[in-house]
Amino acid sequence: VLVVGAVDRHKKMDKDSNHGPRVQIYAPGTDVSVAKHYGVKGYIPESGTSISAPYVASVAAEYWSFYGPEYSAIDIIRLMLAHSIKDQ
Repeated sequence: VLVVGAVDRHKKMDKDSNHGPRVQIYAPGTDVSVAKHYGVKGYIPESGTSISAPYVASVAAEYWSFYGPEYSAIDIIRLMLAHSIKDQ
């Protein structure tokens, strides 16, 4: 399990983010433009961990596609954490 948090463009934690010592990685998650629900055309700003988690999942998928199935989920998480920007 990789615990994800949401940050804004200034790297400040979003009010709707996961928080606490178990959060391992942060991704954009404040006022991200997403498609409107139920077939309505256009975009709306959304915030929170449910917005940031797909960013992290897509990076994990890219790592897995590059390194291949011989890498476990734990290996991929370790790579992501090793390549992430720390404490900024």
